[in-house]
Amino acid sequence: RSFKARTGVCGKGAEVVRIRWLVLSALAVLLLQLTWPAQNSIYWVVPNFFLIYIVLMSIYTDTVRLLWVAFAGGLVLDLLAGQGQFGLNMAFFIFVALFLKLVWQLDRSNVQMASLLLVTSVLTVLYGLVLHASLLAPDYVAQWQLMSVRFGSEVLFNCAVVAFSLSVIQLRQRGIISS
Repeated sequence: RSFKARTGVCGKGAEVVRIRWLVLSALAVLLLQLTWPAQNSIYWVVPNFFLIYIVLMSIYTDTVRLLWVAFAGGLVLDLLAGQGQFGLNMAFFIFVALFLKLVWQLDRSNVQMASLLLVTSVLTVLYGLVLHASLLAPDYVAQWQLMSVRFGSEVLFNCAVVAFSLSVIQLRQRGIISS
């Protein structure tokens, strides 16, 4: 059975997440993204918590709300990124939101853990390449071996966080974990 069928997320009423909860959870994820990694990076690699959040929320919320969260979160990340990269995060996360909603629309009955991990892996590498490409200059020499190790490590971290988060969400929906 698909993830949506197992967890009961199939109906229209289940897709509409309360906007208050969505705003508070997005702020918490952004706060985690902006504060925790600076002190706790492992070999200079940190999970991209906002990307993980967008991937998970793409299952539970409608397109318009997901786009607003992607826009606002990308704007916050862009405002803190510096001059040379303004608009990059916003554009990337809006693209991710639209892409995920399109993928889940085409493959509605087959959203499973493997699909989420595959999408997370691809988007993590794409995000790393987009950010890296924005730093390229004519005299820049990339160390591709080091970058591939870093991308691979980030993919593993992001996939581990997605798997753990999804397991907690499923346990919460089954009533095993209470609030």
